[in-house]
Amino acid sequence: QHDCHAARLTVDETFTFARNCKDSNSSGGKQQQEEGGRNNRVESTLEALGLAYVKDTFVGDEAVRGVSGGQRRRVTLGE
Repeated sequence: QHDCHAARLTVDETFTFARNCKDSNSSGGKQQQEEGGRNNRVESTLEALGLAYVKDTFVGDEAVRGVSGGQRRRVTLGE
């Protein structure tokens, strides 16, 4: 299995990008955001997958150091 991620995006940016892509297709791009512009669904996904503490870490790949392999798999699930 090969997971394709943008290595230079953080875990949080990856989830936010995936959420924005899905929302633009289903609800016309309208997003419910909490104070400070953070998305509740992204936050809850990070918490549920145990990735909240690495949300500011690059996803990484073979060339860019980032989250561990298990964490990278959970990023794939969260997208």
